[in-house]
Amino acid sequence: MLNNLLLLFLVVSPNLALCFLILKSKRKKAPHVYLLNTIFSIIGWAFGIFLFSSFEIYTISLIGIRIAFAMVSLIAFFFLNFTRLLYKKTKVNKFVFIFLSFLSSLIFITAILTNLIVQSVTFQPWGADANYGLLYPFFFFYFLAYIIAGLIILIIKYKKAQKIKKQQLKYVFLGFLVAAIFGSSTNLIIPALTGMSVLSKFGPLSTIFLVGFTTYAILKYRLLDIRVFIKQGTIYFFSFIITISAGTILAITLHKYSSINPTTVGITIIIFVLLIFNPLKNIIRKIANRIMFRAVYTYQEALKELSNKVTIVIDLKELLKTVADVLFKVMQIERVGFLLKQIKDEKYLPTEMQGFENMKEITLNQGFFSNYLAQNPEALVTEELELMEQDENSSKKKKKFLRLIKNMKKIKAALVLPLASHKELIGLIILGPKEDQRPYSKEDIDLLENLSRQTSLAVENATLYNNMSEMVNQKTQQVKEKVEEVRRTNLKLKKANQIREEFLSIASHQLRTPLSAAWSVMSSFADGTLENETPAERQRFYKMAFDSLERLNNIVNDLLDGAEVERKKLNIQKKEINVIYIIKDSVNKGKEEAEKKGISLVLKIDDNTPKTIFADEKYLRMVFVNLLDNAIKYTPEDLSAERKKILIKVFSKTKSIETEKDKKKKRFLVFIIQDQGIGVPKAEQNNLFKQFKRASNARKVDISGTGLGLYIVKKVIQQHNGTIEMQSKGEDKGTKFRVEVPA
Repeated sequence: MLNNLLLLFLVVSPNLALCFLILKSKRKKAPHVYLLNTIFSIIGWAFGIFLFSSFEIYTISLIGIRIAFAMVSLIAFFFLNFTRLLYKKTKVNKFVFIFLSFLSSLIFITAILTNLIVQSVTFQPWGADANYGLLYPFFFFYFLAYIIAGLIILIIKYKKAQKIKKQQLKYVFLGFLVAAIFGSSTNLIIPALTGMSVLSKFGPLSTIFLVGFTTYAILKYRLLDIRVFIKQGTIYFFSFIITISAGTILAITLHKYSSINPTTVGITIIIFVLLIFNPLKNIIRKIANRIMFRAVYTYQEALKELSNKVTIVIDLKELLKTVADVLFKVMQIERVGFLLKQIKDEKYLPTEMQGFENMKEITLNQGFFSNYLAQNPEALVTEELELMEQDENSSKKKKKFLRLIKNMKKIKAALVLPLASHKELIGLIILGPKEDQRPYSKEDIDLLENLSRQTSLAVENATLYNNMSEMVNQKTQQVKEKVEEVRRTNLKLKKANQIREEFLSIASHQLRTPLSAAWSVMSSFADGTLENETPAERQRFYKMAFDSLERLNNIVNDLLDGAEVERKKLNIQKKEINVIYIIKDSVNKGKEEAEKKGISLVLKIDDNTPKTIFADEKYLRMVFVNLLDNAIKYTPEDLSAERKKILIKVFSKTKSIETEKDKKKKRFLVFIIQDQGIGVPKAEQNNLFKQFKRASNARKVDISGTGLGLYIVKKVIQQHNGTIEMQSKGEDKGTKFRVEVPA
């Protein structure tokens, strides 16, 4: 009797403990109910076996074994439906479900009220034996079919499941498999083969495996979304059960195998229980922490240390990096990051990300997801949302969960922690899955939620500090920009003043000289001074006046062209022109002046040179004439005949031009004019194409220049998308100009 009572206690206690864990769940859906019914049926089975094997009273023993068989029929039915509804519902035809329910009810009634399954009971020296009826084989196959079907469903779901669900299903499957094999062997197979029920009383003990694996799946992997924290009360509960069990075993042993009187046995048991309770409680706590929550205390220590740090760090980047580094290292997760709300567009953009491949994809707009987190400032776990969505019957709520899941997957989050300030969402902490694929435990989530609250405050403080710093930096930058603007304006004013002075110099010297000469001649004609001069002499004065006016016209034209260039208003009109004719014509017109100085002009035009190009005839002619006039002007008359030669070469070439997409080959016309005249001092060569700049040795040869010719030439060539280069080895070593324009 005591032995059987102890067996009942050993079976009922852990099953009631499992019921306690399930009932603690806030969400009690169909799988919860079917699992609870399975456990209650197991308790009923154990109670029936207890009645059957403990009392040598026929009626009690017969009722007990019939209760046991009736409960076994319910175990099979509830187990099958539990596996069918666990996670994604396995669809079954309505009529099939009704048939299975009806069959189970019929077998239950048959087992408890008729002798078709258990006919009678006989008492043997080893205990009670059951005599089976005509439907016992049918009952056996019914039980086997339901259990095997349930296990097959678990296997199918296991293959389709991922991560945490896979782990949950594995332990549920192992628990039910071991319990089914052990229980059916002791209570169905062996009694049927031997006709002896001596092992039946040990059958319910098989459910300890079921309870153990299922409890582990709940505590470690949150089976059925049951979050349980092993608190002091739970530790006391399990300590009490084990202590009482050990005391009962000791009492039975002393009573059976010693002659100690009952009073002494009782005192001994009390002392034994008092001695082992506290040590046992500490052992259970350590085992629970090691097996269930191996890293909890490491987390606690690390997160406490982190909590102290975040309260003193005011630089936002440093703060987020500190939090990310600790979470990444201590919790051993695949990725961790922060999305912070931007004030301008209210987007949540990645700030500190570790483990994310493409950070540009990890963005979130203000909307449903952020509003939900602002209203519900607690951790969101992707897999739990999937479970909640599957269990939800309301289509409206299902859509809400699906939107949450979609957003979680969009930002690649296994878990999201809101960062809130004054009921407003200011950011998110995104955590990826753990490296070992273990789920986030209740302890993890509690600690992380506490950390997120502290981080929210720290982020708010750091943001205020950063905003102040940015404001100071912005003002500093504005001051720097104003100073730079003043500096640039000052430089422009200096440049403008310099140009003004140079212009005034030109106006006072270059314009005055030819104007004075022309005025003098015209005055002489007007007052009759030249009336007595010979016609030849008067013609000489006419020519002098004409040359002065022509020189004055050239200076004015240079100044006007320079002004147009400066205002970027050159009126370039490109059309197809005969460039070879223009070059030859320019050379022919320059020959007269060249021959006066004894200079020979050598023109070489390559046969492959294109005759026509798209350009502005007026301005391109001006370029050729200007360069040729300079070459003639700055080639002194006193040079040797060999040096008094100007070479003009014209040919075409092809160059590769890089575009945004690829490289293209383009043809260019090349014009080279090379003299052996006064050259250009090396120190002055970089300024030659600037406004009002002339080489110092050029001023000695011709004081009438404006310093605008080459400046205008370069601008014209640039307007044609071409280039111009000047080369000179130095003073008295000649000058070479090279012009390239698109052909």
